[in-house]
Amino acid sequence: MDAVEIVNTAPPDMPVALQTSGIDAAIVWDPWPITIRQQVPGSEEVVRGGGYIPYVGYIVALREFVEQNPDVVERFLTARAAADKWMRDNPEDAAEAATRWLPGTELAVAQEAMQYNVAQLDPRFSACNYVALDTVAQMLAEQGVTQPGFTVDDRFLPGPITSVTESRPDLFEDLPPIPDAARVDEGFGYDRDAALAACPAT
Repeated sequence: MDAVEIVNTAPPDMPVALQTSGIDAAIVWDPWPITIRQQVPGSEEVVRGGGYIPYVGYIVALREFVEQNPDVVERFLTARAAADKWMRDNPEDAAEAATRWLPGTELAVAQEAMQYNVAQLDPRFSACNYVALDTVAQMLAEQGVTQPGFTVDDRFLPGPITSVTESRPDLFEDLPPIPDAARVDEGFGYDRDAALAACPAT
């Protein structure tokens, strides 16, 4: 990894960056790999499946609000889980909808991208969430973007989503089970080595 320099680049800028040798490779989420492949002559998709830079799309709220409004939070998370389930069940319709909130995205691109996107639509909580944020925090600190010493132990409040998972199993029945080693139960304590072993693709 010493021979690799990570350059933070906005996804819309990646095609130009590749064409002008600003970057040699792009690691990014869909639909951008497809868009880059279309816009940059000679570009190729090398690998898919993650395991390089974690996906850290978290829902963030003030802890005080979450603790004072557990019913609101759980209703919100239930609605989000229902939307994710609908997208997994209806990828074609979801792709058509995506073209309306990603201006300029062609339907064919959205349809190709959606087959990969739906595979990531898992709102459940596990030790993998901890190790993903921890990995990104360490990477940013190494780049000098943030201060070192960021800890993830107290950043998460998994109770609301685990409650939704238990009360509405129908919204998650099509997903593979969370490995026992990655489960977040009462009394869970984050251990990076254990989390990495439980989530090897993170």
